[in-house]
Amino acid sequence: MYNRGNNRKKIFYAEEDFNRFSKTAVLFQFSQSFPNLHRLLAKPDLKLPNEPKSVELIDQELEAHQFTLILNQNDSEKISKNMQRLMTSYTKYFNEKYSHEGALFHGSYKLEPWSAHSSISELGV
Repeated sequence: MYNRGNNRKKIFYAEEDFNRFSKTAVLFQFSQSFPNLHRLLAKPDLKLPNEPKSVELIDQELEAHQFTLILNQNDSEKISKNMQRLMTSYTKYFNEKYSHEGALFHGSYKLEPWSAHSSISELGV
């Protein structure tokens, strides 16, 4: 799964932005909601829920203008919901932090099949 900034603009400016997206991606492997997400992500020790993952995050590559996530889909109906939650959450964080308005990402995310024998760089993203 991958996406980039709208009009090729940066989606990560500071190390804090990379960390926020990465931690949120880890949490959103699970189906449960996180009403106090901001407080949860501020803790140095991220506690994961004790439940099966609906989407497993295998690897992630974050660059200033784009992100790539390698996921294992455990529940076919959950991947789109979990990714929507991730992108919406990060967009809200980004818009508030940088007083940004409008679309952050270039449309919806893209999905490409991945083999366990491939690397992120081989996806051609």
